[in-house]
Amino acid sequence: MSCKAINCYMYKTCLAKYDCADFCCADYRMKEDKPKSEKQRILEMKSIAYYSGLNGLEIKTIEYGIDNYVLCVSGVWNGKPQPHKVRLYCDSKGNYYFKVYYFKVYLSECIRMGV
Repeated sequence: MSCKAINCYMYKTCLAKYDCADFCCADYRMKEDKPKSEKQRILEMKSIAYYSGLNGLEIKTIEYGIDNYVLCVSGVWNGKPQPHKVRLYCDSKGNYYFKVYYFKVYLSECIRMGV
């Protein structure tokens, strides 16, 4: 019996004399999953804050460095989530904001989740 597993490492080289469950899938590792893209990684992160505009905007995390970035997802309520990595800005009054679709979202207007 040859191996019927789609992701099996030995799918093409499995011989008929080996039982699939005993040899192929048990002893050989499965193909490694492709590394996740940044969009998939952002979508799977836990949300730390949300904003009710832009069809539901969830902030996933803030990356600190020379330039600070906000990782967020817009369109959560309409079922078409769109991940974003946007730069964090500071205005002259010291208020932090980021731009999504040319719309300023102030961090002071976001509601923190799961404290």
